[in-house]
Amino acid sequence: RNIVGPNEVSAKASFEWGPQNLSTFISTYENCGEKTIKDNAKQCFDDLQKYAKDAAVDRIALSVEYHRTNRRWIDLTDPSIEFGIPRAETFVGSLTYGRPLSANPVAANSARFDVKVEYEDNSEKGIDNRLTGSAIVTWKVNDAVSVPLGIVFANHQNDLPDSDRELSAHFGLIYKLPKLPTLLP
Repeated sequence: RNIVGPNEVSAKASFEWGPQNLSTFISTYENCGEKTIKDNAKQCFDDLQKYAKDAAVDRIALSVEYHRTNRRWIDLTDPSIEFGIPRAETFVGSLTYGRPLSANPVAANSARFDVKVEYEDNSEKGIDNRLTGSAIVTWKVNDAVSVPLGIVFANHQNDLPDSDRELSAHFGLIYKLPKLPTLLP
């Protein structure tokens, strides 16, 4: 119904690739297959930890997204109110590449490097298209704390006062909360 909002159509497709993954682990360690994992749970767990330590490989992700919102206009005569949402289409594509910088990516004091480039086509909305890119290095201090340091580039003109390019640096702190005790038996 008009009062609820416009009809919308969205689609997203993504592809992620990493040469060492859980399927590769199961095919490499036969005792951890679906039929034998119950009998070899301890050995399988040890093998999985060893495999994760040795899995210092690249990761690539490609994503494409489309979103369309149909025009919806509401005109009420009593009281006199008129508002609406114009038709809009958005297309977003992104490519991400990540690489561990340490021989053991799950250990404390390990590091990871990630690069992402994203393009957003908003031409139907009357907004300039947007290209952003980021390069981030994340240091894992321990199992609970990580420190990301990154550089971000954006070319969006409409959001910037005097320039059509923007480069900024970011620093962060990531803290993983400890597990809370469960209250249920």
